[in-house]
Amino acid sequence: MLKKTKKILNEIKTIIQQKPFDYEKAENLISELNLEEAPTRIGEHLTS
Repeated sequence: MLKKTKKILNEIKTIIQQKPFDYEKAENLISELNLEEAPTRIGEHLTS
């Protein structure tokens, strides 16, 4: 999950730097992030 999240965040960072900014593409990538599950998963990795 962390690798996928990092990949998505890197893609978003690349999109942000582009002119004109592609809001739809960024929104689609953001929707792929499971932000509700992320804190639980990160906690699992920190305690293992």
